[in-house]
Amino acid sequence: MNNNDKSYNGWKNYETWNVWLWITNKEGIYALARSIAKRGGNYDELANELIEEFDSKTSGDSVAWDSPRLDRNELNNAMVELLD
Repeated sequence: MNNNDKSYNGWKNYETWNVWLWITNKEGIYALARSIAKRGGNYDELANELIEEFDSKTSGDSVAWDSPRLDRNELNNAMVELLD
């Protein structure tokens, strides 16, 4: 598989898709992500705040916000798109 493959609902993998689903479907998390993106922050900053303020994993699905399986480039790009 090359780096351009989108193997899970248009995302690199299940973990990346799941984390983004939570970010865009929970009002408080979405607002936090936009705030971090507005100040030029990245996904790792968001993950650190989510771990500190909420939990280390997505609720119910148990995907770690800081999982090494996450495609951080894809998540960083998606965060920039929150500002559009």
